[in-house]
Amino acid sequence: MLVPVLVLGACASGGRPVPPPSLGAPASSPSPSAPSLDAPGPAPSPTRDPADVVSAARDATQRAGSVVVTRTAQDGEDWTHEDIEVAFTVPPSARVLHVGDDIWTLNVVDGVGHLKDQSERKSTNRWTRLDDTETAARLRGLSPEGLLGVLGAATSVAAPTEETVREVPSTCHAFVLDPVEALTLAETDIGAEPGDTPSPSPTPTGAATARLCADGQERPVELVVTLGGQVTTSVFSQWGFAIEALPPPEHLVDQPGG
Repeated sequence: MLVPVLVLGACASGGRPVPPPSLGAPASSPSPSAPSLDAPGPAPSPTRDPADVVSAARDATQRAGSVVVTRTAQDGEDWTHEDIEVAFTVPPSARVLHVGDDIWTLNVVDGVGHLKDQSERKSTNRWTRLDDTETAARLRGLSPEGLLGVLGAATSVAAPTEETVREVPSTCHAFVLDPVEALTLAETDIGAEPGDTPSPSPTPTGAATARLCADGQERPVELVVTLGGQVTTSVFSQWGFAIEALPPPEHLVDQPGG
């Protein structure tokens, strides 16, 4: 009478034999390959390539077509302020008001540049037409690469954080910069003229860092660069804004070298 009972027990799963549990392990033990529900997720990589973050921000800037940037640099008692509007068209158009030791306005319309020097109240509302070489030199600082400036000197970037910056939900990235390369890039700004060679400067002491916060489309919202004692803050807004750069009246324009 015992034999039929054993046979039925072995066939209780539709005719297939049910193997006995392994010795030394409970029958309910999960397979070694099954992930644990309590296991933590993968940690952010501390070795991300900073160039990937910079490239994404640069490409998003280019795709947007145009932007308004307010940039302020503070170094002790010295400071500069720039209001920038630029359209990344071909040829590009832009407007820049620069205030600091020098005061000047730059208008670039369809790749043709005009500069008005307003330093020391000497301006008589006259403009100088820039030659093609000088216009191109100044436009390099107004390109997506130029606006992101010293990020080209980044050596590492930390795991991103999610924050609200300038009332915009943002992903923020903290970079460490090579101080010598960053100083060289920082000296090549919008005001650089063709053939300019920055005067030798000592390696900055203290922090050489940058913090870039970008919106959900990876477009920059704010870039803060700390280089020695100088802090430069760029605020990006009005993406896709129609730039209204206008050439000055011809009777107020002096030709290059005039």
